[in-house]
Amino acid sequence: MTSQGSAYGRFRRSLDRRLVVPALEAAGELERVTLADALELCELLAQADDDRFAPAARRWLIRFLEEVRPSIGEALIASAALSELAARPDSPVALETLGQLVEPG
Repeated sequence: MTSQGSAYGRFRRSLDRRLVVPALEAAGELERVTLADALELCELLAQADDDRFAPAARRWLIRFLEEVRPSIGEALIASAALSELAARPDSPVALETLGQLVEPG
């Protein structure tokens, strides 16, 4: 652990402070990024109008399909919400919808 704390701590602080590059760097140091954390990173990339959003969103959707094993309807909702996030990064509907899809239970 560095004087700046754990990679996960740096990752969370970077997300909270809306810092794209440090968040990506810290995420790269992590053994695993949770689906919820990966979604927050996608949201940050969308809001920063970063070209890495689309590939990150595709990777997130694949992980969502594999890990959550949603119904076809839920998969379509997730895809539509990601598309909305691309078009309107601060869309409360997209953010809330995606958040609800990754909440346990």
